[in-house]
Amino acid sequence: MFQVSTLPSSHLDLVTDTAYNYYGTRLATCGVDQQIKVFGINEATGEWVLEDEWRAHEAPVTRISWAHPEFGTVLASCSFDGAVKIWKEYPDEPKSGPDNTRWEEKATLTEANGSVRAVEFAPVDFGLKLASISTDSYLRIYECAEPHDPTSWTITEEVSMRALSTPSPTSTVTGTPTQTAATLEGPSAYIPPMSVDSHSISNGLEPEPQNLVLAPDVIAPPIPSTTPDTPEKADVPEGGLDSSGLEASYIHEDATDPLDTTDIADSPTAQAGISGRSGNKSTQSRIGVREANGGWCLSWCKEHWWGELIAVACGTSGVVKILEFPPGQPPSVLLTLDQTLQSDDDEDSDDGQPSGIACVAWAPSCARSHHRIAAGTRNGVVRIWKVEPPSKDTDVVSEESNWTATLVGEFNDHRSSVGRVEWNVTGTILSSAGEDGVIRLWKPSLAGVWRTAGFFTAQNHDDESVADGADGGDAMMDSD
Repeated sequence: MFQVSTLPSSHLDLVTDTAYNYYGTRLATCGVDQQIKVFGINEATGEWVLEDEWRAHEAPVTRISWAHPEFGTVLASCSFDGAVKIWKEYPDEPKSGPDNTRWEEKATLTEANGSVRAVEFAPVDFGLKLASISTDSYLRIYECAEPHDPTSWTITEEVSMRALSTPSPTSTVTGTPTQTAATLEGPSAYIPPMSVDSHSISNGLEPEPQNLVLAPDVIAPPIPSTTPDTPEKADVPEGGLDSSGLEASYIHEDATDPLDTTDIADSPTAQAGISGRSGNKSTQSRIGVREANGGWCLSWCKEHWWGELIAVACGTSGVVKILEFPPGQPPSVLLTLDQTLQSDDDEDSDDGQPSGIACVAWAPSCARSHHRIAAGTRNGVVRIWKVEPPSKDTDVVSEESNWTATLVGEFNDHRSSVGRVEWNVTGTILSSAGEDGVIRLWKPSLAGVWRTAGFFTAQNHDDESVADGADGGDAMMDSD
């Protein structure tokens, strides 16, 4: 049965993230208005009730994540202000503080030199750990020594994504045909045929920009001069910012892409031996284009059997790296998932570079012998990979000991930036949300061919127009 509920209290500006708790009984939201709101569901009526809200950061909040309930009611948030904050709820105590809330700020992590674009708690088997990715091209993993008092956190890993390369021998990525005949009539139902081509992953470094944007079509203004260690942060209006004002107000001063050899070689910055600033208008334009097509996201492997694995995308490279963190050893890249296999309509960004990965999700394995990883891009493509690990009995380094991946699904139905991809609890259905205002569902057939399973919109029937002609508030589900 399909049900729709409306949250009783909305944000003052754009909502940037939503997250359910472990049991699915509470929902946390965050937005450009710098606030976090927590809702609980009334089991008697099925309605969502606002329980708490507070101003969490000094800039737009980008992501939130719930910790496992074993560690109490704990939230992590990150923001354009460059901070990761840890919040804990004390439900038995009365509301207090300037925001009149039961949530208390327990820790503030400020190691990032740019905006923090994603945070996610590790699976409970690894303890109270938190991963973050920021626009300074660093993946950081924090660990709390006292899980039931999350006030003290230490960095266990700090990985420069710009310096991390794929080891040799590399694992391979191949492509398989995708079902293109949809049984549902929905917005943009056409999926162009996909070319089949086997290819190896590249060993080179990929570009990773360091300044921040939200709107994909806005060009960054010239970067103001600041001290090297202090990012420039503009004041935020009390009412929040719209998507265009967000980018202009939160640009990190180290805006050039240190690994984009094409741009660096041609820029006055590189010729002068300086990394970070340039007054050249064409250089600034290229910076804006890179930022508009860039993305920073991560997702933990939900199965602890294979150790600490994280899928990470950073910058405008358009690739997803699977990183392994073996105990007592430096991190390594097990596999790189790139965008070599593209549909005819999957165009590159304006500067000729692959479109950045806006979101990535690692599916729960549920006893499958393989993993599923999905990613959404800035130019509207949803991709699904089947990732197969080597046998645990394999000790000799060979092709059979490598991780391999197969592209099993590629869809461009959204035809606009994909903001989020998420799996259900069994990893059998993928949902994707795009700027077209439509949430689409994908699932495999009995033969393992992925196709659309349904779609729905959050727009009201009174809206004058709905993306791609879909009726406002409509839903179409596959009964198969």
